[in-house]
Amino acid sequence: MTLLKSIQPDASAFLQLEKQFIYKNFFFVKKNNRNVRVNVNDIYWVKADGSSVEITYTDGVVITYANLRSFKNQIQHPNLVRVQRSYIVNLLKISSYDDQFLYIKVKDEEFKIPFGRTYRKDALKHFSQLKAD
Repeated sequence: MTLLKSIQPDASAFLQLEKQFIYKNFFFVKKNNRNVRVNVNDIYWVKADGSSVEITYTDGVVITYANLRSFKNQIQHPNLVRVQRSYIVNLLKISSYDDQFLYIKVKDEEFKIPFGRTYRKDALKHFSQLKAD
C-alpha cells in the first residue's frame, strides 16, 4: 500500500503544470462605461497608438489604454504575434503575405498590415509553407 501511494502522481502538481499550457482565450476591455468581452480568436490585429492600443476584432474596434508591449505581456497567446513596431496580428486571420505586408480579409475588404524587417524572421517561424521536392 505505501509503495503504491509513493508512485501515484500528485494531482496538485499536475494541475499546476496544466495551467502553464492553458492560454487566456478572452479578456475584457472597458468601452462606454461597460466591460466588453474580446475573444482572442476574434482579433484581427492590434495597433499601437501612443499610450493606447486599438484592437480590431469581429465586433468592431475597441481602444484601451495600454502600450503594445503591455498588451502582449498581459494577453500571452501563441496566435498573437508582433509583426511590426506598431502591430500585433492574429496568425489565424492572415490570408497572404509578401516581403512588405501581411494581408487580412475582414468581410469583403482586404487590409494591408506592414511587415517589419525586425520582426519578420521571428514571425515567419510560425508560418508553414509547402515547398517543391
